[in-house]
Amino acid sequence: MVRVAVLGCLHGALEDAYRTILMINSSAESSPLDSSAAAAKSKPAASSADVSAPSSASAPSFASAPTSADGAGASAPSAAHAPSGGGGAPEEPSGSPASQRHASAEPSDANDAAKIFVGGLAQTTTPYALRQHFAQFGDVQNCHIPTDKYTQRPRGFGFVTFAEPSAVDALLADGDKQNIHGNVVDVRRATGTQSEPTERSTEPVELLLVCGDFQALRNVGPSAVTTVEALTRDIDAINIKPKYKIEAIEKDFHAYHTGKKVAPIMTIFVGGNHEASNHLAEIKYGGWVAPNIYFLGYAGVVRYKGLRIAGISGIYKSQDYTRGRYETPPYDDDSIRSTYHTRRFDVFRLKQVNARNGLRTEKVQPQKGVDIFLSHDWPSGIWNHGDYARLVRSKPFLQDDMRSGRLGSPPLWDILHTLKPAYWFAAHLHCKFAAIVPHVEGTTNTRFLALDKCLPRRDFMQILDIEPEGGVTEEAANDSSLQYDLEWLSIVRGCESLDSTARGEHVLPNDGNTRSGPSDTDDAHVVAHFEANGRDMRIPPMPDDPTARLATEQSRAFLGGILGIGSVRQTAAAADANEIDLLDDDGGGGEDDADDDNEIPLDDDDDM
Repeated sequence: MVRVAVLGCLHGALEDAYRTILMINSSAESSPLDSSAAAAKSKPAASSADVSAPSSASAPSFASAPTSADGAGASAPSAAHAPSGGGGAPEEPSGSPASQRHASAEPSDANDAAKIFVGGLAQTTTPYALRQHFAQFGDVQNCHIPTDKYTQRPRGFGFVTFAEPSAVDALLADGDKQNIHGNVVDVRRATGTQSEPTERSTEPVELLLVCGDFQALRNVGPSAVTTVEALTRDIDAINIKPKYKIEAIEKDFHAYHTGKKVAPIMTIFVGGNHEASNHLAEIKYGGWVAPNIYFLGYAGVVRYKGLRIAGISGIYKSQDYTRGRYETPPYDDDSIRSTYHTRRFDVFRLKQVNARNGLRTEKVQPQKGVDIFLSHDWPSGIWNHGDYARLVRSKPFLQDDMRSGRLGSPPLWDILHTLKPAYWFAAHLHCKFAAIVPHVEGTTNTRFLALDKCLPRRDFMQILDIEPEGGVTEEAANDSSLQYDLEWLSIVRGCESLDSTARGEHVLPNDGNTRSGPSDTDDAHVVAHFEANGRDMRIPPMPDDPTARLATEQSRAFLGGILGIGSVRQTAAAADANEIDLLDDDGGGGEDDADDDNEIPLDDDDDM
């Protein structure tokens, strides 16, 4: 089990994010399911992105019942019951004796055998709503939802006490999940008078995942340039309005890059649509931007403590989706936007993951499913698998684009159903939204969660305990290093000859629909190279000496040193002329979901 903190749009507020997590880890009073107390006590230094109590740090409420476009409730396949109604929880008349009684009631010690713990409650769930739901299992004596002592907001869990222990038996016989007004909640027997499960109370956050708009600005002025022969200042390569550039240069990533500060926990991020694109372009295959801070690349897969983490950077724009990566700094008014648009080539590479069995890399590193997928953009149609009505209430201007199919990324929806990750985290639309997507087989679901940007009183952080698929060995659990994913290295090697820097259409086998996995040749080469060089799977950490941190050297080492090939790039015309034998053109794969008429409604200059 790995305790993970997920952030939405960071917008450079790195110091504030780390301060919040350190408070969560050090506060003995803070519940493992709720970090609002720790965040409220965290007073960041002068910064434009003050961190206050993030309500989303409570237990995640993954929706299990989608609502239709008109807001009516609709059942969805899941382990939970169908909702009793659509969207919102019923409200008790304010000021009524019952309302006051439920709100102030404390958990009773008299009959713990008849008491249950309920985790994952929505912020709008009331004690009255709990009583209504659980009354179907027996006579409810008491309902209690703890609130944070600093913010008075619900902490995301509660307790229900029945008149008889037999009601608990009947409830748990029905399963450990319940659906309360569209939110899947965890149900278990309460133990004593604790306010959270004791077995999780001392676990620290070990991993921070950031879903874009990281803003890895290495320099804030000509005198602060830390890379050799930099083509442009990082601040000049980020597509944000001037007023936000003033805020961005006040942030402190450059202190982490130069080693003045060190990230306290492993941090992994994908790119969004407000990034120092020249910096990230130098490590397009993935690499360290600072000690303990790793960029997944335009697309990438890594492993951490048994978790297999994949991701893709950028947002979807149909006009650039099939093009090559033609942009180079210094960027003009067009390329500064198009450079962070998702490309079909990166989607093509990700769809090769787990496309075949029997790889030689399996002998060195077990093949397994993707546990976590990170993106900035949302998969198209994801809103049909969560609380649509609530989303429309919070973001009414998105409704027309959701109905027309203009919102989100069709290629990401394709990846979701191809890789079937256990969790998918995103950001971009500046709101919290949860969903559960069932897959055709009916045995697995993808839990989706989008988070807001890192600002006061916004739902920007979520703390989760995630168990790697298939469990994890003791050795992996105790290894805090980031590791290569060998199958992904084979895929990168096999696809390198297909890469393109042409502005025109990027030619791919079968229009990018081939799905056959890495070839035997590339698979064997990766394994042989690791064995010949005595390498383990750990990604070498970023050196302390800033002069040894050239991102271009990292990229060259990634492909040249580990894979044994040069950083080969070519035009689309050259790729079309080559005989492509690294991937099987006869492989399966879905239709190309990209529609030239589909674009996300947010303008590239959308306010941060």
